[in-house]
Amino acid sequence: MRFLAMLGRTVRQMDLPFGYTLTVWSSGFIAADRFGHPSLSDIFLFVAGALLAYLLCAALSFAELDEPVRVRLRAGAVMNIFAIVAAAVVSAVSRLLPTSSLGYPVAGFVGTFIYIICMSALLYLAHRRPQG
Repeated sequence: MRFLAMLGRTVRQMDLPFGYTLTVWSSGFIAADRFGHPSLSDIFLFVAGALLAYLLCAALSFAELDEPVRVRLRAGAVMNIFAIVAAAVVSAVSRLLPTSSLGYPVAGFVGTFIYIICMSALLYLAHRRPQG
């Protein structure tokens, strides 16, 4: 296999987790900017919020998870901007929240939820479009 082919394979494999990593990092720092340095409990609340969003999405789609899914990402998915979209929404929502004990879990939840929904919509639209 040529190096550029391997590079392309690596990029496609990293797309979803890389975007989510950027989402979590930016959501956490937005919350920290808004609510101050997180305490240990704030960190756990952030993780709990993100986990709750993931579990909600999993529960909503549970009936569709009857077999392992292998998603073939198209080139457009690699250029996703949804980490930025999620961070922008977290930034807007965090301004509405008065305390870190509410802000950190909501930041984790909103960042995760927005990223998953946006990527799912992109992949849904990509799979509906006829391949040429």
